[in-house]
Amino acid sequence: MRVKQQGKKLVTKSFIIQACPPLTEDVAVPRFGFIVTKKNGNAVCRNRIKRRFRALIQGYIKKDPHLPPLDYVIISRAGCIEEPFQDLAKMLEWAFKEYKTLFEKKLLKDDKDR
Repeated sequence: MRVKQQGKKLVTKSFIIQACPPLTEDVAVPRFGFIVTKKNGNAVCRNRIKRRFRALIQGYIKKDPHLPPLDYVIISRAGCIEEPFQDLAKMLEWAFKEYKTLFEKKLLKDDKDR
């Protein structure tokens, strides 16, 4: 809920990604959460989508370990399971580059009025 209310949202064809700063200052690594609803299929399909997202994130972090330490929530959209892996990787890379830019410009910062 907090990421949805306080974070920045980016929308792609296959998923929505939201990010906001963590509640505590001591978090130095990015944290990820996934939302895959029944619109995406049965449990087998939903688990496959989550595994694909985890693999995409691990691959991206190996390629570029300087991801901003934010809380990310990735929400799968209908039809995500049919999307080629490389296309998902390009969309995720675009989203992370956008978040890096926002983070560097200090547009994603902690609100002190919590």
